[in-house]
Amino acid sequence: MQNIINQIDRGATLFRRGLQPNIFTMKNHPFYPIQDAPTGQDLNASESKLQSEMFLWAWNTYPQYRRMLFHINNKARNAVEGNKFKAMGVVRGPSDLALLAPGGRTIWIEVKVPEIGELQAAEFGIAPRAEGKQSEEQEDFQRKAEAWGHTYVIVERMEEFQEVVKEYWGAPVSFGRV
Repeated sequence: MQNIINQIDRGATLFRRGLQPNIFTMKNHPFYPIQDAPTGQDLNASESKLQSEMFLWAWNTYPQYRRMLFHINNKARNAVEGNKFKAMGVVRGPSDLALLAPGGRTIWIEVKVPEIGELQAAEFGIAPRAEGKQSEEQEDFQRKAEAWGHTYVIVERMEEFQEVVKEYWGAPVSFGRV
């Protein structure tokens, strides 16, 4: 029992520090801590951090649909890896996440952190940020996916992501909290 409590405490401590517990090694643990959904309102949050929060929320909230939401890996760390990925069929432009839903539906989810202008940055004491815009390849992917009847959404906040997931997966089933 003490081992279970230690794992729960460790996961909660990591989450408070802005780190993710290793969900892949703890996933089968019956007492894996279910975290409150992060708000995504942190203006310093990067797209990758927000996307990680979104994935963790979906993983914990919908355990029955695990592996039905996944990241499309289209970024290489170096030129050698980039050439290898390119040869394997990795292309630029697909959305950050793919959500598979009942009825053969695929929802492409692009995560963008809102642009922060000079005035807003000064108000919060942070640097301006010019993120939040799709690349040409992403716009091309969106046009083609929508032309073929796929659903494509751009989300900037956790709440928007949660609405999309609930729309296609339904209301979460409550198993109680640890």
